[in-house]
Amino acid sequence: MEVETVCFSSAHALFQVFVEEQGFDLGDEFDDLEATSVHVLFSLSSHPTEYIGTLRYNPAKTKVSRILLLPPYRQLGIGKCMMVSFERRLLTGLALLDQDTPSSLDFNTPREIRLHSQMPVIGFYSKIGYQPVGPTFIEDGAPHQLMVKELVPTGPTSS
Repeated sequence: MEVETVCFSSAHALFQVFVEEQGFDLGDEFDDLEATSVHVLFSLSSHPTEYIGTLRYNPAKTKVSRILLLPPYRQLGIGKCMMVSFERRLLTGLALLDQDTPSSLDFNTPREIRLHSQMPVIGFYSKIGYQPVGPTFIEDGAPHQLMVKELVPTGPTSS
């Protein structure tokens, strides 16, 4: 028997945004990548146990997915902060994200990351440095666009 710890707040947020708000099928929200991905939860420092956003990162595919921010926190710059802080963590070492993450995950620092953007939020991702690649495609019944961002380390460089 295996026991897996799951954060209910994260699952509830997925249900609230992707199923209730956007109409996606609940069965599409959990897949075979769950166990091989890092799940990142975001909260405000004033309420550290109340999650306002999540994302999932699969190191093998260098792909971010399940990016969400609860409706009351949108249009405030928080989504940009979520993505930028996550990208910085990737550059400093993915293993720092969660000491409880399975050691079988590959923690190599990626040169780029990718995501499948829903059409209404392509502009958001473009503003934070993601570039569209290839044609649009249908995923879970909705049009999406592959977006890719080169990760460039910032800070001191060695000479």
